[in-house]
Amino acid sequence: MLFRGWLASFERNLGVFYPIRQPSCLVALEELSPIGYIIVEPFNRRGTCWSLSTPEILHEPKSSGEINIRKLLIKRALDFVNSNTNAHSWIMRCPTNDVDQRAIARELGFQPLKIFNQWRKEIKGDIQSICPYKPTWPVNLEWQKLNRKNADILWPLLNSNYSVHLRQILDLHWTDLLNNNPAFSGVLISKGAQRKSAIAGIINRTNQGDYKILEIIRDVAWDQRLRDTLPTIINELSNTSGKISIEISREDEHLASILRENNLVEQGEIILFGKSTWRKQFNNKLISDRRPLESMLGGLQPQNPPLPSPSIGRNLLK
Repeated sequence: MLFRGWLASFERNLGVFYPIRQPSCLVALEELSPIGYIIVEPFNRRGTCWSLSTPEILHEPKSSGEINIRKLLIKRALDFVNSNTNAHSWIMRCPTNDVDQRAIARELGFQPLKIFNQWRKEIKGDIQSICPYKPTWPVNLEWQKLNRKNADILWPLLNSNYSVHLRQILDLHWTDLLNNNPAFSGVLISKGAQRKSAIAGIINRTNQGDYKILEIIRDVAWDQRLRDTLPTIINELSNTSGKISIEISREDEHLASILRENNLVEQGEIILFGKSTWRKQFNNKLISDRRPLESMLGGLQPQNPPLPSPSIGRNLLK
């Protein structure tokens, strides 16, 4: 982290000519002793969205409360990003059971954007449990490691899984899918008669301790073939990548049932918070020429005077 911090400092000296790619670590000191830290890093390649880690407290501070230290670290991290980058939005992840951190995030202007369920392999002794059965791989399906050739195929699935507001804050491009170690990411491709299409994908997001965080995204329409393919893919990733943590959308009951049936245990929920300086842009030229309704209808003059409507009063009197 120290070495990457030096690289980030070098990138900042380049100014606007080169966007910052490296993370930076800010440390809180008490009597010259570190008591907490926070890590900030760009979430996209253009540096318009930055990710803040949950502040870590190394030991209980003496002169101030832990909540104040957390709040101070986040404030300094936001100031650091604002003064050194062209960031327009920030994101931060927080467990739902961390009430203090959730309150701090809301107080500092962060809004909840999406909730993920986190799943991990059940560990029995030193051996992780494996899939209880070996499913048959469906025909015309292929699992490919994520690369520049298939990232644009996975891109529409990512957009369909995120709200418009979340996509605006993240400000991602399809090339940003290759940022976080694409060797652990992949896409499940269906080979049709005319073209290839993606039905699901796994993206390596970040690390949490010894665990790699892998997010599963899928098509909006449920594909039954995922029940036969995802267990095999997860087992292979677990064998090659070591400890992994799978994240899915909290509303996705189909994926949850697959993970549950294959000896994965739910660990809890993670809230994705976001904050942005984007504002709605109104075109004043479109609404400056406002006229009353009467003035617009005044030009609609008929060529002939209107004829009187026939009266039925006399017929009624008869």
